[in-house]
Amino acid sequence: MSRKSELFGCTACVGLLFLPLLQWATSFAPQGSLAGVVSPTKPMPPLNLGNWNSGEIQEIAEQRISQQIGLRAWMIRLDNELRYRAFSSAKPLIIVGAGDFFFDPGYLPSKTVLHSFDPAKILTKLYNLLLLQEELDRHGITLLLCISPNKAVVYPEHLPIDQAWINEATKANPNKLELAAKAIALTKIRCVNFSQLFSEWRKTDPANTPPLFKQGGIHWSNYGSARAAVVLLDQLQQMSGLDIANLDLVGTATSDTPIDDEQDVALLANLLITPTAHQPSEQPILQLRPGDQGAPAKILFIGTSFTWGLTRALSKIYASGSFAVWYYFKSDYQFNNGTRMASVPLSGQASDVPSRLEPYRFVIIEINEAAIAEMGQGFIEAALIGYGITPATTVPATLIDQILDYKR
Repeated sequence: MSRKSELFGCTACVGLLFLPLLQWATSFAPQGSLAGVVSPTKPMPPLNLGNWNSGEIQEIAEQRISQQIGLRAWMIRLDNELRYRAFSSAKPLIIVGAGDFFFDPGYLPSKTVLHSFDPAKILTKLYNLLLLQEELDRHGITLLLCISPNKAVVYPEHLPIDQAWINEATKANPNKLELAAKAIALTKIRCVNFSQLFSEWRKTDPANTPPLFKQGGIHWSNYGSARAAVVLLDQLQQMSGLDIANLDLVGTATSDTPIDDEQDVALLANLLITPTAHQPSEQPILQLRPGDQGAPAKILFIGTSFTWGLTRALSKIYASGSFAVWYYFKSDYQFNNGTRMASVPLSGQASDVPSRLEPYRFVIIEINEAAIAEMGQGFIEAALIGYGITPATTVPATLIDQILDYKR
């Protein structure tokens, strides 16, 4: 390479480094934004010695440079696009499998089944759940565990090749979900295992059935959420013996693009061109079951981001004040006429939990199968303490032996 070529290349690289700053100063190109990045909302404080020494000015300036210079966002998207095209991955680390199915690494077999787990921790959590179920029964509240499906389990044929190898090699290994399922069946814990149900649906559904997960989403599709909501309400009625308002999925309407969180993980890849962005998506049409005279169920969800799919489905029909979400047992989201209101931090003592549960007839603890040991995020233990029950720290050895030997 000639000296002139080297000089030109170095000059071009240095110039590219300064382009975002030039764009910010002159606005010669439109600003871009990155999915998953929250721009700062605090205004720049006055320039004085106190603010400078505290580091506040530098922190806000760094956030603005990092997040609000549009050309920098496009350069990051270009880098991610090249990684995606060459290596089927992008930053933040997003994995792309067969058929352009996007996956979050935290839900892949290398994270969920390859690593060992502590059976005693899961069984102790479930034992405390059983104690809470029995206590809430005495207070007229029906407790239900809802296990959300994992996209990697429901659509294993779309796993990247290395994850498919891991999945195949570990099929015979004990896993968290099988252990939990044994304990749930033996102890009669009320549970709707959507992980198992989604896999069964995939085996029996006609070929033209809308997908339960979209290519670009790590959470279930709106269609999958609607099917789950119908089953959930039927199970609540059957388990409680109460007449509640039930729903039917009567059809779909096609949207030009995926909506809500149906392509959340693909957007987080921050590509120049999101492959799933312009794909049509079948949106569910729900209605109250004809002739159903039941009242809307008063439901409190304690769960993760998979809960939002269920609440979106319920919001289409259910009236004001019928359900709420304690998100990760940290934030309280109330719903008003089907609209999710701003969150309020959950505060107070364990002794406050019983009084806060009184307005609800059903309490649903939702957990994704990949995080089964974290079910309730502390709610189960706090509720037991609130009712004057000391949570168990171990499970009777005889019960563990029964569970491990139990054949469903």
